[in-house]
Amino acid sequence: VINREVIPEGEIQKEEGRLQFTSAWVDLNGGCNFQCEGCFKHMDKEQPAERLNLEQIKEIIDFVKTRSGESIAFAGQGEPLMDKDFWQVLDYIKKQGLESIVFTNGTLVKDKEGAEKLLTTGSVIVKRNTLNDGLQDKLVGVEGASKMIQHGLDVLLDTRREIEQKNEKHGILAIDTYIIKDNLGELPDLLRYCRKNNIVPYFEAFIELGQSKETVEKLGLTAEELTKTFLTLQKIDKEEFGIETPVIPNMRTYGQPVCNRGTHMFSVRTNGEVYPCVSAVSNPLGTIYDDEGTKKSLEKIFDPGNENLKKMFCAVCSKRVQKKYCQ
Repeated sequence: VINREVIPEGEIQKEEGRLQFTSAWVDLNGGCNFQCEGCFKHMDKEQPAERLNLEQIKEIIDFVKTRSGESIAFAGQGEPLMDKDFWQVLDYIKKQGLESIVFTNGTLVKDKEGAEKLLTTGSVIVKRNTLNDGLQDKLVGVEGASKMIQHGLDVLLDTRREIEQKNEKHGILAIDTYIIKDNLGELPDLLRYCRKNNIVPYFEAFIELGQSKETVEKLGLTAEELTKTFLTLQKIDKEEFGIETPVIPNMRTYGQPVCNRGTHMFSVRTNGEVYPCVSAVSNPLGTIYDDEGTKKSLEKIFDPGNENLKKMFCAVCSKRVQKKYCQ
């Protein structure tokens, strides 16, 4: 539901000779108020000096709309709610008839006004690794972070309830966690919390792409361990909640289809570089920083004749479920 993986692996949809996209991932200011161990963007070490300005972001949104897009996602580089233009960007997305998908640590969701705007514009995915306050604080490197995250979640849950009482539409509320050795034993209770509160569990394999060998060895799971973790969660879903959650080969996020983002989405970084996926770390398709303007630059990058489009394939950012371990 969140990823909207609707286009077959390896195929880029075309309409009247133009490539079509379901969504774009946009990095905002790049700053973050956490220092998460294993952050795939290394936010605790590299604070990017660049940022996209409001007009550039609007042109990206316009481009996505012209290519049959449905949503704009904010994930990857920093905490999106820290960007000074964030709420204006959200307004523009809604004005253009698209939806937002906001990955946030939840600490800046402090009132119902902001929560309502987030939920009525699109989906909100709050990053939470565990319900254990001490471990949560340790994983993000900030004392008191767990209580701030939970406050943000509580505000979103209360606001969603009020929206539903008014019979108004709202987006999905989800919890995103990256699966590492440190929180492996915490996932069952986190899943139960999600199910009891009608929250989508977005539990994904630790992104190893761009990480040091030491970090991967310290935090990452083997494919066998990841598969067994998904099967454990699947059993809880079935036995305790009557939910049939498939575990299929090559999936990397529990309950979500096999990821093929690079075939129907693209990512724009704070430095203007364009990639086929939010997780990619090399081989950009091009840049929006040229003399032609953002929208025209994107049109040039995604011209079907552009040789760089051969880079639109999965960069294999993490471990995946392997068939031989599936039951």
